[in-house]
Amino acid sequence: MNNNSKQEIILVNFLQSWKEKDWNKMFQSCQKTWQNNHSLDGVTFLESYYCLKNLKKWKIIKIKSISNVCIDIKLKIEYGINGYSERKKIKARIICESEPYKTDINGNWGVNPISILKEN
Repeated sequence: MNNNSKQEIILVNFLQSWKEKDWNKMFQSCQKTWQNNHSLDGVTFLESYYCLKNLKKWKIIKIKSISNVCIDIKLKIEYGINGYSERKKIKARIICESEPYKTDINGNWGVNPISILKEN
C-alpha cells in the first residue's frame, strides 16, 4: 500500500464517520496534535461544527503533496442542510505524526478537521 492510499483511507474514514454522525470515530481519524489539544472537547467540537451538514457524498479531485508528512486533498462534497442540497469544494489537510507536535513519516496519518471547515 502506498502512502497516498493510507492518506485516502484515513480521509475516507473521517468522511464516512461524518456521514454516519459517529463523532467518536471521526475524532479517531484526526491528527494527533489536534486530538491532544482537544482531548476533553474534541468529540463535542466535531459534533457542533459538522452535525448540521448531512454529508451525502464526496469525490477526491486532487492530491497535492506538501511534504513527506503533509498532503492536501481537494474534494467535491454534497451535503444536505435545512432541506436543501449544497455542493462545495473543500480541502483536507492530512498530517503524519508519531505524537502531538512531532511529524514523522513513520507515524500515523490524521485529518486536520479545521482544514475542512473552509469551503470554496
